[in-house]
Amino acid sequence: KSENGNEYAVTLICDLTKYLVAIPIANKSAKTVAKAIFESFILKYGPMKAFITDMGTEYKNSITDLCKYLKIKNITSTAHHHQTVGVVERSHRTLNEYIRSCISADKTDWDVWLQYFVYCFNTTPSMVHNYCPYELVFGRTSN
Repeated sequence: KSENGNEYAVTLICDLTKYLVAIPIANKSAKTVAKAIFESFILKYGPMKAFITDMGTEYKNSITDLCKYLKIKNITSTAHHHQTVGVVERSHRTLNEYIRSCISADKTDWDVWLQYFVYCFNTTPSMVHNYCPYELVFGRTSN
């Protein structure tokens, strides 16, 4: 748990551009997750066409309601089929590597550094298409 009370992060990644958004949250309740997605992603970038989630209970009711309200196609991956959300899983590995190598020994400041790590992720060329996700989303380099 961080000094700011955060214990988890909601991560969203664009399947096309590989652009990553990570939002620190205190708990994984459906309401907390839905609110984080709405306030930190949808209000900034607009609603996505489709939302693919794993079988986590934190994505159930509130996310389903949010998707219905905003007319977002809600797709749930099948159990034990991580290829469906593999792009997110790979981004988690990368973020965890950044966190392990850069944060304090007591690991209570990970959420302070999270957006810096996300920026590094988004400004590094993707191995899938050899472009920086930032460049594909914003149409320019990040310099």
